[in-house]
Amino acid sequence: MSFFRRTTVEDLASNSEVRDKLAHYLQILLGNSQPNYNIIKKIQLTEEFHGSQSHNLREAWDSHEKLHEQFMSLQDSLKSKPVEQEDRQTCLDLKVLLARSLLEECGMCDFQCGANRTNGEKGRCLVGIESRVSSWF
Repeated sequence: MSFFRRTTVEDLASNSEVRDKLAHYLQILLGNSQPNYNIIKKIQLTEEFHGSQSHNLREAWDSHEKLHEQFMSLQDSLKSKPVEQEDRQTCLDLKVLLARSLLEECGMCDFQCGANRTNGEKGRCLVGIESRVSSWF
């Protein structure tokens, strides 16, 4: 006889701390909600962005701010609907462009060292191309 058993979604749902702190993730597991990246793929860009030229990046960041506001307002209504793929660029494509620009000239931490992580450089904070930091979607 084993003293260990696998934790189920029902076990998690019955835990008040999990329900309070991880409510959105629990709703995804229960099939009542969609992950945020699926919702972001639904938001279409009004203009296309290519490359990482500095003049284009400022516009990309401005567009990102506006799209984030749109995401927040649409989040509740889109969570339970299926997401269909479209050929136009979406907010997720914009996030990929901005993430790549941060890898090419790092400005993520307070040091603002400008390391090019795509060439294998590590910045002053010693973070390379792979990091496990994700606090704001």
